[in-house]
Amino acid sequence: MSLTGIIYWKLLLYRLLLPRKMINNIVAIIPARGGSKGIPRKNIKLFAGKPLIAHSIEQAKESEYVDRIFVSTEDNEIIDVALKYGADVVTRPKKLATDFASTEAVLQHALNYLEKDNKIGIVVLLEPTTPMRDKGIIDKAIMRLLLSTADSVVTVSKDYGYFWEKEKNRMIRMSPEYIPRQKRTPFYRENMQVYASKASVIRQGKRIGKTVVLIETKSPIIDLHDEFDWWLGEKIFEKEKK
Repeated sequence: MSLTGIIYWKLLLYRLLLPRKMINNIVAIIPARGGSKGIPRKNIKLFAGKPLIAHSIEQAKESEYVDRIFVSTEDNEIIDVALKYGADVVTRPKKLATDFASTEAVLQHALNYLEKDNKIGIVVLLEPTTPMRDKGIIDKAIMRLLLSTADSVVTVSKDYGYFWEKEKNRMIRMSPEYIPRQKRTPFYRENMQVYASKASVIRQGKRIGKTVVLIETKSPIIDLHDEFDWWLGEKIFEKEKK
């Protein structure tokens, strides 16, 4: 049996035999501050006919294993949109809504707030600036995390490009020779579709732990940070939807 077949049957057996209550307390967190600079008010700006955060909320609602969905924000308009589309809200302090606040600090704050009531098992980070995700990828990431001993699961895209890095004030080509694409060793780029980590990782102020499983996805990378990203992203999004 192929590796794909083995994984499929393991997932099926896991779903049939494991009581649902044993894998609860899985939360999706969508960070969405109000003060975006590249695209003003981007988190609630209409993207393909819906506020940007709505796409991530709706994808999380399709998950079989996400128990609750939270938008972390300091902005009242974003709160209204999040509630309208069925998410709950974690109100973050202003100091975590600046250009310099890290996503890791935002996740840690949200988890500390949520664990006042219940211990969380898994945190799924969904970046709102990545509105296109493979169908079922959220559950796939969660299940891979549950079935492994890894701390985190991260979605990636394969990249056969040529890259350079700076070393002691000079640029060094990471691949010294031009070789046919078929013979190149690919790099794997985080594509921001899904980060799933054990809550213990987030409590430490980290996004991913020491041991990580990578899942290669098929959807084009859409990462919205300026007006050109937005224009191109909508074109790709609409084309893929059709």
